[in-house]
Amino acid sequence: MSLHWHIITDDIMEQLELTQMISIGSHSCSMFPPSNETFDPNVSICILLNVHARSFDAMTYLQSIANTPQSYQIIAYTSEMHDHQTIHAIKSLGIKLMCTKAQLITFLKNIQEYHIN
Repeated sequence: MSLHWHIITDDIMEQLELTQMISIGSHSCSMFPPSNETFDPNVSICILLNVHARSFDAMTYLQSIANTPQSYQIIAYTSEMHDHQTIHAIKSLGIKLMCTKAQLITFLKNIQEYHIN
């Protein structure tokens, strides 16, 4: 099964920064959350979601896909330090992977290094 990374953030520079770190699978970006029909059901989807994007409400989007039949791996991230209120709110929705942007970058770099070696 193939892997597709989908980056959802309204920061174009952040989209470029993150896509340069994706070394396996395919990737796409959007400034708004896509509809569920956008993704191929035969492909594993990993959504990288900026929880502080201004162009959409991340909490509403996460609630809408929480009970969809297609499984997504969601990595929610924040660029704000010590953002305990948002981290708690995201985790209360059942999102297990919530991190800072710096942690996300480290994670993607580690995948890239592992894939190259």
